[in-house]
Amino acid sequence: MESYVPGKLVKLGYEELAGINPGSVYCSISGYGQDGPYKNRPGYDVIASSIVRLMNITGPYGGEPCKVRVAMTDIGTGLYAHGAILSALYQRNHTRIGQKIDCNLLSTQLEMYETDAPSGFENLTLCSFGC
Repeated sequence: MESYVPGKLVKLGYEELAGINPGSVYCSISGYGQDGPYKNRPGYDVIASSIVRLMNITGPYGGEPCKVRVAMTDIGTGLYAHGAILSALYQRNHTRIGQKIDCNLLSTQLEMYETDAPSGFENLTLCSFGC
């Protein structure tokens, strides 16, 4: 499990670990995923929640955007990572092959919307974990 800006652990990445042990399960948590224009930016809960406009739907109706008091994006990303790791371990028990898991704050916050995501995010790929 690692939570660095993508590329920081090149010498200890999934490819190197899987070469030593094909059953390795490697989970990477980042702000914006391993690809794309924001991949090298550090991610923080409050930034992801503001990009996806979570702060626009909290607080008083018609008022200024408000930060959520609990780090919901961080918590949600950890829970998604937990589920993905358990799924990868379950699959490894049957195939002896590990998985590379990519979780990120921005995708998590979009997934956590109870209704459709805000306009402008229709074409965003939300998950890059392939089971």
